[in-house]
Amino acid sequence: FFCLRHPWPPERVRTLQMVSEVWSCLEAFRKPSLPRVDKGCPLHLSLAKLGHDEEDVTEVLCNPFIKQEHLSKHVDDLPVRLRENVLGQLAAFDDDPAVETSLEVLSVFAYGTLRGDFGPEGDKWGILKKSNATWRKAFVQGFQLYQDPRLSYPFAVKTGRAMDIIVGTVISWPSADVARENIANCNQVEGFKPSEPEVGVYRRSVVSVLPMEPGPVTKGLIYHQSWPAGMLEAAMVFPEGDWLKRI
Repeated sequence: FFCLRHPWPPERVRTLQMVSEVWSCLEAFRKPSLPRVDKGCPLHLSLAKLGHDEEDVTEVLCNPFIKQEHLSKHVDDLPVRLRENVLGQLAAFDDDPAVETSLEVLSVFAYGTLRGDFGPEGDKWGILKKSNATWRKAFVQGFQLYQDPRLSYPFAVKTGRAMDIIVGTVISWPSADVARENIANCNQVEGFKPSEPEVGVYRRSVVSVLPMEPGPVTKGLIYHQSWPAGMLEAAMVFPEGDWLKRI
């Protein structure tokens, strides 16, 4: 009631508006930025010359730990630990996928290009069609969905909060052997190396997968990334957790 009876003078209102605008500008300035990854930059060129696939190189160089000053260097001139990390991530894409014969969780929860409903014929990579896999709409809790604006596909980040969900499909195969063989193919798509699980672009965890329609809760594998909390502000977030609803 005070404001209605005693409105602020126009000068004070304008001052508050100016302060608000300045604060908004400062917030935008403080927001982290991601360096542009150009195929013509020295680091990209030097890695491609080693025989690595250009698209894989781009994905690895979009790692949030890669800074602008790194992109202007030859791979041999990177700090030792960073060079090992970059080459290790690329090796996870290049190596022949190893079949995990002792793997017990034989379903995959997919939320991006591996989703069963990604396109009319299934996932982008043709894994489901070639292996006679089946899929169901489902969701998981405790993860949030993001997308690096420099790339055309999403990534999951583990939060541990039940309110955070990701929608996707749970993929299953007709037999344990077929499942293990095709999970190895999924590992290669995601750049995950079971023998060195902390090296690749993605990590892998076992999650409880909840069906969208009535049905049992199952266990599945989910691929996710680890980003510094502050850098996530530079990524696009999907609050509803469904990447296919991005348009």
